[in-house]
Amino acid sequence: MSRLRNLDCGRGNDGSETRKVVNRARARRGEQVLQRLRERPPTLWYQGEQIKDVTTHPALRGGVQTLAKLYDLQWQHESVSLFDSPTTGHKVGRSFMIPRSMEDLRSVTAAMRVWQNYTHGMMGARLTTSTGQSPVMPAAPHSWPKRSRASAPTRCAITSTCARTTCA
Repeated sequence: MSRLRNLDCGRGNDGSETRKVVNRARARRGEQVLQRLRERPPTLWYQGEQIKDVTTHPALRGGVQTLAKLYDLQWQHESVSLFDSPTTGHKVGRSFMIPRSMEDLRSVTAAMRVWQNYTHGMMGARLTTSTGQSPVMPAAPHSWPKRSRASAPTRCAITSTCARTTCA
């Protein structure tokens, strides 16, 4: 596919050539992302060797699979994660929305939160222990051991409102 298919070339007011990108983008699904990576792989090197297929390479496939899942996740939460493009009418990821109001900003935040909740802010394989807890995430606060008052940190001596336990 030629890059010029996505460009609308014309002349500006001063006679110079202008190029306006015509938005033909749509929200993709995970398999489409994987297919694109296989058909047009990025040029990546790992430990001195070029990676031929990021979707199967042991060092990258976990992150690539997570990325594909995130694209599928936006379709599972379509009303939160996608919106109708004002220029094409196609479904587009809400992360591309330019917020023009607090409501728009809240909707973009909600869309980002879908991905955040899935990845816990992390990328890569979603590992869990035998208890179902992610090894990179601490246990819930209610399961933390209780501290005795004697071992509790004391507040800063300079001011009672300072939360630091030591002063710089």
